[in-house]
Amino acid sequence: MKINKLIIYFFITFLIKIDFAFSEIYFESSNIEIKSDENIILAYDSVAHSETKQLKIKSKKAKYDKKKQVIFFHDEVIFKDSANKLLLDSNKITYKELKDIIYSDGETNIVIKNKYKINNENIYYDRKLNKIYGSDETFIEDKEGNIYKLLDKFEINILKENIKSSKAFIIDTNNNKYIFENLFIDLQ
Repeated sequence: MKINKLIIYFFITFLIKIDFAFSEIYFESSNIEIKSDENIILAYDSVAHSETKQLKIKSKKAKYDKKKQVIFFHDEVIFKDSANKLLLDSNKITYKELKDIIYSDGETNIVIKNKYKINNENIYYDRKLNKIYGSDETFIEDKEGNIYKLLDKFEINILKENIKSSKAFIIDTNNNKYIFENLFIDLQ
């Protein structure tokens, strides 16, 4: 009898661990098409969400490749990450589900913790590392009104609230202007 209970306990524990290893993406849509042997899902006027990852993504069009575990969002995309208090909007976003990386192609606006507004093109957001990075010119405005213009490669650590950039131009709230190379700044 004890052996049966022990086997059931291990089986349930194993299933729980599998459940945490793979998150589910759910789609709500006005129109969903399933193609290619059920491996491609097309959704229109969609909302994709994952409770385990605390994500919600709205878009006019979405294409989910289940084999590659990649979702392509197009047109009026709003990406909400409740876990990191981040809101991202763009017209084209690619989400690599296994790597937990978001790539935004084209103009992108991001708000982090209602403290920082970021405007950029072609940006990466690595949710596992809690970092936003890219190489295109980027503008950041903090809630005090300081403006950071990152001119070259940059990295923003969301948790530590710091910025690294190879070249930067900063205008503070007193309209003082600063130029930096190899910038590291703690925003807290």
